[in-house]
Amino acid sequence: MNEERLLRCIRDGRAMHAMLIAGPEGSGRAALARKCAAVYCCGEADPARLQNCPDYIELGDAPIGVNEVRALIESTAAQSFSHGRRAYLLKNAHRMTPQAQNALLKTLEEPPENTMLLLTGAEMGLLPTIRSRCAIWRLGAEPVERVQTALEQRGIAKENAYLAACWSGGVCGLAEERATEGYRTFRETAAKLLENALFARLPFQETAKRIAEPVFAEADGQKKRKPDAENAGLLLECWADVLRDALICTEGGAASCSPELENLSRRIAENFTTGRILGMIEFVLEAQKSLAYYRTSPAMTLDAVLVRLMNKEKKT
Repeated sequence: MNEERLLRCIRDGRAMHAMLIAGPEGSGRAALARKCAAVYCCGEADPARLQNCPDYIELGDAPIGVNEVRALIESTAAQSFSHGRRAYLLKNAHRMTPQAQNALLKTLEEPPENTMLLLTGAEMGLLPTIRSRCAIWRLGAEPVERVQTALEQRGIAKENAYLAACWSGGVCGLAEERATEGYRTFRETAAKLLENALFARLPFQETAKRIAEPVFAEADGQKKRKPDAENAGLLLECWADVLRDALICTEGGAASCSPELENLSRRIAENFTTGRILGMIEFVLEAQKSLAYYRTSPAMTLDAVLVRLMNKEKKT
């Protein structure tokens, strides 16, 4: 089902009243959810109509806790302002606490009449009971070539467009954000930290310093935030990309996740066993999950990864 058919189902009253729009960061999940809400409440897929709509509520700029969910449930019991349809959007629902998710279960199962509940985020991190009560719309990635072309059409140089498309895994919105010199420099630094951890010494202090420095410029009027958690996630993502490429190199392939760092990936492939590389990928992914869904300390999470990288099981 494409987007147009989804919106038509909502317009015709044939869609479930609890929906999860899932996909990676930058895939446009919140934008699609707002279109769905606009169709449901206002009859047309124009999110601008929601700005003055008293029957639309959006949560998720800050982590949603159990108190926010209880307040939302109470508001669903009240009559809508226009005596018509109303919609609630819960962004980044995977970051809700388990208590908040459990509090939402009954409302998802039996939404009040003329009410649509829209959740966006990653499926991993949501309770199975939440997922089972929602119709799930999944947003996928595009081929790297298609994303590269789209970026070039927006004025981004060919080489930068290609690298950003690789770094994003084919997610166009994410690729556009990462097609900057600042992000490229960040990846170069991240790769050096990984190289030091594997072949020289554990760079605890350098890693802590790197995650404390912003990678992306703050938009005008945007509330400033501490960069540590976001940067730690980006750092781990870069390490995972290099290690995945190393795994490909062990089979004679070429680096595809981070092609500009292929020399490092080949060095890892030449020095470590396939099992050891798989193990490194596994605990880097575990650390990513801890940061994203359990909000563990960025510095302590990275320190734990560095210690595990210290195991120098190499090829004989």
